[in-house]
Amino acid sequence: MNIKFVSPGLGIVSCSRDQISNNVHKSQTLIFFYYQKRDWIVFNEEHQDYELFLELIQEYMKLDDQQKKAFIEYIRVPEVRKVIDTINRILRIRRKWYRNMLTA
Repeated sequence: MNIKFVSPGLGIVSCSRDQISNNVHKSQTLIFFYYQKRDWIVFNEEHQDYELFLELIQEYMKLDDQQKKAFIEYIRVPEVRKVIDTINRILRIRRKWYRNMLTA
């Protein structure tokens, strides 16, 4: 996978659709996926709304839990809600993974 580091501090990278691993479904609508081996959120640069979703997710990930909750209450677009739900699942995986690393 030929990746570009977009936001190393947040674990966000990007690549073109043809560079995405064969283990990932490469549909036209793929916005991003979680690459757990490297703890990366990998964005598809070729998605038509790449920049919009990338900016949304970067800003969302910088919010504290209270701000995230307030933000979620105002989401009315189902597609955006699904994206935020997916990011929240990834963030939960990360928290659990880091917690387990610290206790090991």
